[in-house]
Amino acid sequence: MQVCPAVKTEGSSPPHCSQIFPRVFDSYHLLIVPRLSDTSRRRFRTSPAVEQVVSAPFVMRVGHSVQEECKTDLRRRLRQARKSLSLPQRQEKSRRIIDRCRRLPFFAGATIVCSFIGRGDEVDTSILLRQLLREGRRVAVPSQRTGTGGQVFSELFRWQDLTPNSLGILEPHRDALRLVSTASIPLFFIPGVGFDEGGGRIGQGRGYYDQALSESSPRALRVGLSFEIQIVDHVPVADHDLPMDIIITENRVIEISSRPTLTKEVC
Repeated sequence: MQVCPAVKTEGSSPPHCSQIFPRVFDSYHLLIVPRLSDTSRRRFRTSPAVEQVVSAPFVMRVGHSVQEECKTDLRRRLRQARKSLSLPQRQEKSRRIIDRCRRLPFFAGATIVCSFIGRGDEVDTSILLRQLLREGRRVAVPSQRTGTGGQVFSELFRWQDLTPNSLGILEPHRDALRLVSTASIPLFFIPGVGFDEGGGRIGQGRGYYDQALSESSPRALRVGLSFEIQIVDHVPVADHDLPMDIIITENRVIEISSRPTLTKEVC
């Protein structure tokens, strides 16, 4: 899978990153490049004098603008992949994901469950949220911070209290807004455009979740919900990108955190 435009197939004449991005080549950040098989290794020229044949996974340092371009390309392709799922497929896969969520031991013990409200072709979390409300469980959902942007979390008491915000995402309307301290929430279900098995996440690009979750408790669990088609070998990461502890797809539970018995399913 080709993510960075500076990576070319072996045997071609790859351009230097300094030629493609001359103004940003001296500003370095970490970028994770996708895993490549031995039969599809790539040749990457790091400077006019140095040429390396790289067998991934590997890390290369590129300019911030290069990283953002790679993220933009990855988002575009992952969104296209997700849109390729039919509505019946998304509904069935979402049900399987929610079923896996409910069978994990930390779910039953969470004093409050915070989850995004899926929209469009995202994982449909309305199944989970409606179930929790019927069971009398405490539920929190994201809410767009008025004026300054960003994201906070509000307790949800009734599904009817939801209304679309400026981004078209359902959230409690103003009269129903009951803010919950981020640090008091033990469990977060988090959306993403894509994930990798190391806990890396690529979101919509606004940074709302990374900013909001930076205020969460160190003991809180961050669980990414994703269709299997959204899992890639690596996503570009930056220092402010918070990793997931667990990723749940319709096929499996990917445990990243080292906390013991985190994902032992309850029969």
